[in-house]
Amino acid sequence: MAEKKEPKVTKGNIKNGTIELVLLLLLRSEKKYGYQLANELLEYSEGGYKLNEATMYPTLYRLNEKGYLEYEQIKVGVKRTRVYYSITESGLEYLDRLLDEYYSITGAIGKIITRTSNEKWGSLLVNLSYERKLRIANIIISSHIAYYVKEYLVFCSHNIAISAG
Repeated sequence: MAEKKEPKVTKGNIKNGTIELVLLLLLRSEKKYGYQLANELLEYSEGGYKLNEATMYPTLYRLNEKGYLEYEQIKVGVKRTRVYYSITESGLEYLDRLLDEYYSITGAIGKIITRTSNEKWGSLLVNLSYERKLRIANIIISSHIAYYVKEYLVFCSHNIAISAG
């Protein structure tokens, strides 16, 4: 009997679309250098989001060229210089648009997962580890929460605009 091969999934396929988002999120509070950004990504994601330098630095350069980041070279020690990146005002606006798109897409994907999995959910989960089941549940819950929080904020801002007018 021939061994059944698992379909190949390109690793990082979804992550590639979020690199700018996560870097800008980390830079929202203060200026940081590359090694610090990479470490915080690992720490905050509990090891789930790894970004190598060959991907991170070109992204930082591209964000800088678009005017979303600024950088400053600071001498540390006798011979070393660190490049610190900080987010600009237009970078904050871009981050807001990225977050809107992220919440919209993840909410929609969560709905698709829910609707297409209802009839197969039991058989789908049987073969998954507890950790994977927990991840799926967290994705669905967080995407739904994000969707409803966004809808609530839109509702509130609409009501504020009406009462102010």
